Amino acid sequence: MIYAFALTFDSTVSRALISYSEFFAAKSQVLLDTNLAIPHATLVQFDVESPEVEELWSELNRSGASATFDCSLAGLCLLPAPSGECWVEIPVLGGRDLADLQLEVLNLPSMRGRTIYNGTGRNFRPHVTLALYESIGDVPSTIDLPADLLRLSAETKISLGPTGPNYTFNRPAFSAGQ
Repeated sequence: MIYAFALTFDSTVSRALISYSEFFAAKSQVLLDTNLAIPHATLVQFDVESPEVEELWSELNRSGASATFDCSLAGLCLLPAPSGECWVEIPVLGGRDLADLQLEVLNLPSMRGRTIYNGTGRNFRPHVTLALYESIGDVPSTIDLPADLLRLSAETKISLGPTGPNYTFNRPAFSAGQ
């Protein structure tokens, strides 16, 4: 099964991101919600068997990795895929600290040898997906979103949970502070 360590947001930021996602709902294959596609930024997406999940979470906690992380969400990115699809994303800015957090997760002993599905190292591009279109032609020609989308500060917490279709993140199995 595919799971992800991800940064998740408080309810205020999550509601804002869900409302931005709803703007793109007409033809999008992804729509953020509070249950099956919660707003998140993936740190590491990987294969794991269900019995190993709790041990991975315990290992992360023992590692001393930060349970919370301050970041900024800034701008809007339209990212065409080689298959012709187009992702609509908000980049997550966290600089070197965010890259270091990903590396801490990747260096957990139980992560060694696992298949990793997202970019790592220089290819790590943290973001929140708002929408996925079958083609760039399906993206609205006018995008009228609130100005606060251009710069939104957020405190996140690290979570671990199963992924769903199109790299969505379901309700976490574990989350910092639980």
